[in-house]
Amino acid sequence: MQNFFPGQRWISETEPELGLGIVVEANTRTVQVFFHAAGEMRNYAASNAPLNRVRFAEGDEVKSNDGKTFVIAAVEEEPHGLVAYCADDGFRLPETELSDTSGFDRPETRLLNGHVDENVLFDLRLETLRARHRYSSLPVRGLLGARIDLLPHQLYIAHEVSNRPLPRVLLADEVGLGKTIEACLILHRLMVCNIVQRVLILVPNALVHQWFVELLRRFNLSFSIFDEERCAAIETGDPVTNPFLDEQLVLTNIEFLAGNPQRAAQAAACKWDLMIVDEAHHLHWSPENSSIEYTIVEQFARAIPRLLLLTASPEQMGLESHFARLHLLDPQRYPDVERFMAEHAHYADAAQTIEAELDTLTEQELAEALDRHGAGRVIFRNTRRNMTGFPKRIPHLVQLEDEAAPRPAVNWLVGFIHGHPAEKILVISKTAAEVTALVEAIKKQSGVDIANFHEKMPLVQCDRQAAWFAEPDGAQVMVVSEMGGEGRNFQMASHLVLIDLPDDPELLEQRIGRLDRIGQRGDVHIHVPYLSGSEEAQTVRWLHEGLNAFAEPVIGGYEMFERFKNRLDQVTDAVIAETRSEYSRVRKQIESGRDRLLELSSFRPEIGREVVEEIRSCEQTDDLQQYLLNLFDQYGIRVEALDRHSFHIRPDQLFDEWFPLPPDGLRITFSRSEALVHPDTILMSWDHPMVTGAGEMISSTERGSCAIAVDPAQDVPLKLQAVYILETVAPPGLNADRFLPPTPISISIDHAGTETEETTTRHLKDGESWKLLEHEGVRTQMIPNMLETSKTMAEQQAENIRSEARQQMLKTLGAEFQRLEHLQKVNDNIRDDELRHARKSISRLDRLLADARLRLDAIRIITAV
Repeated sequence: MQNFFPGQRWISETEPELGLGIVVEANTRTVQVFFHAAGEMRNYAASNAPLNRVRFAEGDEVKSNDGKTFVIAAVEEEPHGLVAYCADDGFRLPETELSDTSGFDRPETRLLNGHVDENVLFDLRLETLRARHRYSSLPVRGLLGARIDLLPHQLYIAHEVSNRPLPRVLLADEVGLGKTIEACLILHRLMVCNIVQRVLILVPNALVHQWFVELLRRFNLSFSIFDEERCAAIETGDPVTNPFLDEQLVLTNIEFLAGNPQRAAQAAACKWDLMIVDEAHHLHWSPENSSIEYTIVEQFARAIPRLLLLTASPEQMGLESHFARLHLLDPQRYPDVERFMAEHAHYADAAQTIEAELDTLTEQELAEALDRHGAGRVIFRNTRRNMTGFPKRIPHLVQLEDEAAPRPAVNWLVGFIHGHPAEKILVISKTAAEVTALVEAIKKQSGVDIANFHEKMPLVQCDRQAAWFAEPDGAQVMVVSEMGGEGRNFQMASHLVLIDLPDDPELLEQRIGRLDRIGQRGDVHIHVPYLSGSEEAQTVRWLHEGLNAFAEPVIGGYEMFERFKNRLDQVTDAVIAETRSEYSRVRKQIESGRDRLLELSSFRPEIGREVVEEIRSCEQTDDLQQYLLNLFDQYGIRVEALDRHSFHIRPDQLFDEWFPLPPDGLRITFSRSEALVHPDTILMSWDHPMVTGAGEMISSTERGSCAIAVDPAQDVPLKLQAVYILETVAPPGLNADRFLPPTPISISIDHAGTETEETTTRHLKDGESWKLLEHEGVRTQMIPNMLETSKTMAEQQAENIRSEARQQMLKTLGAEFQRLEHLQKVNDNIRDDELRHARKSISRLDRLLADARLRLDAIRIITAV
């Protein structure tokens, strides 16, 4: 165990780009280190902190925080484990005043002490550095690794939103278009690019485990589920600790916080980088009253800079509630409901104006026009009419006579199940009691396997039942309560039975959307058994004849329900005629107004297709596959080829435990189509944690940083290959890697200091360090002089790279800032804090890119004998 003392300087093995850290506090259990240059605080377990002590030696060049540079003449020990560095002129620098961006070059020390590695490890290290640089430069970094079909509308939204300085948007695609995937793509990209670290996701209780599984299975993101049991367990270990500080990625249900003010206050007291709220239409608000859930989210939203709200029904609870959700996103832009109502009424005119000029507008002119009107920067809503890949809906309205049996619908259902023995059937009822009664009745009359869940069952049990139904050989029938009508996806079934019927078209669409969604392979059969002459028969007629709600999604369902809900007990021909007429008007108004305007700004097909093509271009090369197979070979991992792009990997006898791999191994593939067909196969991409983790593992350790090689064909007695890394020491949230990712600069020179071509490595053999280092002149003069020359050459290249990075940053972010600044004059959707953040980011990035440091990472000496 290392000894830590406040004021000491340490560097992170896993995050060297943070610069020099300073110990703030240390005890026997933990050590807290602040990395001032990056503005990051880290807490580590003292027993296994991934930190290296920064202790320079005589002859090293160091720099103080105020910019003074000098060569160390002596190192003095100070009390409490600290040191000070002294110059020849008497200048004395305590280590606490070292520049936070100082480099700590270890390879030279290792080399001169004879600590060298095999050449294959040096080559692997250099290959890793170059691969990480290529990957960090990819415009689709963060969008590569999701196990999803590449759908342009989803990738467009993810690309657009994640590129914003402080995204705060409402994802409101129609049911089945993939809002959850869009939100997770945005989250994944922001995390991969180190823009966000702490994330809070709030979902209805019924969807907690579904979100957990989706995040892990599709996006390799491991969230911690927080409930009262977990919070209490954390407090048992340390009563003073806020339990929500125990993890970076937290998933919890909003009912838990709404029912426990203490936990809500603890969560609100934490600093979060991003919050996601699913099923946001349940956040009820009116000018007279707001729900506890809305109040909690509003409190969080004031403090959290990035916010994603998800709902397929943005106006399900009316325009007032719709305004309230926009108010959460931007209270400055949406301060009062009356102003919003007035603006909402003009959407149709704006849409008609833009559409009339659509064929003549350039891409830039269209973007500017859409930015000027409506809530296009805040709401993303795609509808099915512009999408393909959806199944056909086939309604089956089953009129039942008043039989002697107490529940004729149950008798019909049993017969229907018997008549479709090879097909999956989803049955939705309203309440938990009705689900229980249905399951008991079906079991008495049928021998089929039945899964079920409702709100009174433990959540884990609900998830197990859903998984059983999803298995090809699992339960044939799934019976769920109304809670199954939202969020859950059951596209493995093709039959939906509505054993009782919601009269609200929005709720009906939520139910049908469990099957009718992208990914459904067949037609969706919607079965509606109803009793002749009943109240439900009136509702069936209104929904079917008036709205055609079983055959296609209803647009403006909330408005229609509010208008006719008091007349559904007697649905006459006149009511049907009036419904059709009113629905035609409402649909036309919404399609030509709000929805059309949002569709134009929510999906730009050219950009979406371009993102898809960039991802496919990355996947079509074998670079990643060749790199990983080489890495596996060096770390003792046995690789069994299953086909051209799929492999089973497992530890071999020579397995190196540096590499993270379970004992039983894994099945991996580099083919997206293969991964989508086989859920147990891991899709490998440059985004995958195994790939990024392996890169960090190699580059953050000393392994492969020094080597001595013999090249008999070499025409000079000695060559040196020095690999430098040009990197910015910047806060992760700035995403400086977009413009200057860690860039390897390899310099090869001979003993006279003349630059030479990089040696072809396949001809090299490992050399013995003692043969070289036993020569005093080589060790004390020649190698240091060659290193000094290589550093001068590397610095010349680095200056050009810095300049190009700054120009690219100013061109990209400067143009975006000018656009936002101009648009704010004509559209107050542009928030002041968004502009301030953009301006500050440009200024900081320009300074940090100019100060990007050159760090020696690896050295190889090549001799002729």
